[in-house]
Amino acid sequence: MIISGYSDKGTFRQDNQDSFYAVKLGDNRALLGLFDGMGGLSDGAKASATVLGQVKEAVSQGLHTGIYDIEDALRKANDLIYSNTTGKGGKPSGSTATVALIDGCNLRIWHAGDSRAILLYKGNQRVLTHDDTAYNHFYAEAENPKEEYNNQRYRSVLVRAVGATKNFKLSVWDYTVDTGDGLLLCSDGFWHSIQDGKVRLPANNVGASLEGLVSQIESLGEKDNITACVLEGINI
Repeated sequence: MIISGYSDKGTFRQDNQDSFYAVKLGDNRALLGLFDGMGGLSDGAKASATVLGQVKEAVSQGLHTGIYDIEDALRKANDLIYSNTTGKGGKPSGSTATVALIDGCNLRIWHAGDSRAILLYKGNQRVLTHDDTAYNHFYAEAENPKEEYNNQRYRSVLVRAVGATKNFKLSVWDYTVDTGDGLLLCSDGFWHSIQDGKVRLPANNVGASLEGLVSQIESLGEKDNITACVLEGINI
């Protein structure tokens, strides 16, 4: 397995509120995490760093209970961010979180926000996460859609994030992967141009191409921070 990552503040923002984590845990086991601080709230960079720190701490402790350690880490991060901001009467803060644990053919993803996890297989891509946006929650995926949310601006308004509320809902998905598959985690600043077809992911060696892909995305005028990490060559 080969792990790569790249992050850039982009051409517009003064700081980088994204962070990522990518680590091998054995011959056929690895963990990836992508955390995008919410720029519209208070101190998004600190929020994403807090989530990253809690996940790294869980890994350093050995993930003794596996899947439960990651969920506990994200909930601890939520408590820390909330108690240090909104809980003290300050401005809200928060971060997206997309964490993936690959263990042989088993893939589990924990998710809150609008960072993405994309399966890379045989030169193709499949998005494995759903964006926790007001547009999706109240309109596109709602049982009773509210037409007022069918608006471009609600596509970037999050209804779930780590630290923004005292309690938050975490989506968890399980998938099966094959030998040779890969996994890409990215912030929305990276994904916008890929989704629109303006920038194409290479069929192979995505990790080695990350810096060049980010340069292409910047040249198209992306204003957000741009971050991605990738695992290639899953070995079962």
